[in-house]
Amino acid sequence: MEVKINAMCMNVPEEFRILSAEERAGMQFLENGEGEILQDNGRHIMISAAWKKHGILANLLAGKKDAIRAMEKKTAAAMKSFGYECTGFLQEEIDGETAEAFRCRYNAQGTDMSAESMITTHNGIHYYVHSYWRTESDAESTAVIREILSNVKWLH
Repeated sequence: MEVKINAMCMNVPEEFRILSAEERAGMQFLENGEGEILQDNGRHIMISAAWKKHGILANLLAGKKDAIRAMEKKTAAAMKSFGYECTGFLQEEIDGETAEAFRCRYNAQGTDMSAESMITTHNGIHYYVHSYWRTESDAESTAVIREILSNVKWLH
């Protein structure tokens, strides 16, 4: 299935579906901008992808590395009561653009969860991709997410 998030085109497996507005109500996933939330119920994977255009000054003052570290710090504070642990920072290429990311683990209602938050920029617009999955299926879930991200194409 092809999902367009502004100029970012993601091809996701058919097992994913886009959550409706009603299903997204109350979720904080899209606080960074306009986008979509995708879910694969069978594999217990959720991906939110959003975009936001920042001003020139903001782009000059804070690079992606600073932004991802600030996001991790904010996430750590918000998730402290869930046993949050940052498991590392990484860099990846998304169709020619460098992306900065961090991975973490936490516990939600008795279920061990893992997540990855990523920021990249294309033509002056910031793109955010947040992925969540059950830690017990870490290898399979991260392989699915890597496949999706490796096939992202920029439309313009």
